[in-house]
Amino acid sequence: LPNYKNPKTNVNLNFNYQRRPDFTRNLINTSYAYFWSGNTKNRNDYAFYPLNLSIIRIDKRDYFDQRLRDLQNPFLLNTYSDHLIVGSKFNYTWTNQNLRKNQNAIWNRVTVETAGNLLAQSSDWLGLNKTNGEYYELFGIRYAQFVKVANDFRVYNNITKNSKMAYRFHAGVGVPYGNRNVLPYDKSFFAGGANDIRAWTARSLGPGSTPDSVTAGIDQVGDVLLEANIEYRAQLTDMFEIAFFADMGNIWVLERDQQVESSIFRFDRFYEEIAVGTGIGFRFDFSFLLLRLDWGVQMRDPALAEGERWIFQSKDLYNEANQNDYNM
Repeated sequence: LPNYKNPKTNVNLNFNYQRRPDFTRNLINTSYAYFWSGNTKNRNDYAFYPLNLSIIRIDKRDYFDQRLRDLQNPFLLNTYSDHLIVGSKFNYTWTNQNLRKNQNAIWNRVTVETAGNLLAQSSDWLGLNKTNGEYYELFGIRYAQFVKVANDFRVYNNITKNSKMAYRFHAGVGVPYGNRNVLPYDKSFFAGGANDIRAWTARSLGPGSTPDSVTAGIDQVGDVLLEANIEYRAQLTDMFEIAFFADMGNIWVLERDQQVESSIFRFDRFYEEIAVGTGIGFRFDFSFLLLRLDWGVQMRDPALAEGERWIFQSKDLYNEANQNDYNM
């Protein structure tokens, strides 16, 4: 590519080790990528990963493995298993944001990712045999096959010199097929956490309206994500900023055999399963470090029964089933 497009070639090799009470996870990832920019007034950034290879091994503790089996949920059983990802990815980012100027701005990123198709076409040529007559394995691991699309859209609107509104809408869907009928854990969507719906801890929200009694103690992931945020930010000093926010959204899974009905995305009810959280945040900008502290309250919890989901509604059914008082 010509130099004015600022082309770069990036080769990465990563290893990640994660030890948790429920499982130990090892990830090896290597990728080969091209980056370049469009020559326009606004920023147009492109990233193409023709090769993105990941090998993930999950060693579950016996009690956690038994918990998954007791739930009799094939989706979770397959999600928390070893998997191999051989795919490619494309990112396109457009923005008119100028960090040197305090002005209204729009930022948008589209991500398209696919995996497993090349292996599926080459399985016979590679001499791979189907395990149990159902699926192929490479290096003794069942490889993933899916397509995933996501869009992250943000708007920044200045109110005064020291205050602004920030809006965000994030949506995505991943469709597994072929050699594996679930998205890999690392490629699934999740809700909750510091950069998401902040009134819930990471991976604790959803999917859908599945009760907490079913999801307790297990990270929740899904195939579909819908999320929106609105935030008012006021800069009180050069180093200190205060924010008031409202977050809403959830994750769902696509319909498949033996799936929990309350977790499935349905067009006729998904809007009834939207979680809502509000809160206040503090930002401390030390130039070399940005410290964020957010405190959120669960205003609407879709895991509760209908008629009890809003914070101001009685929780009689919940208290009766759990024999205790509802706590946010």
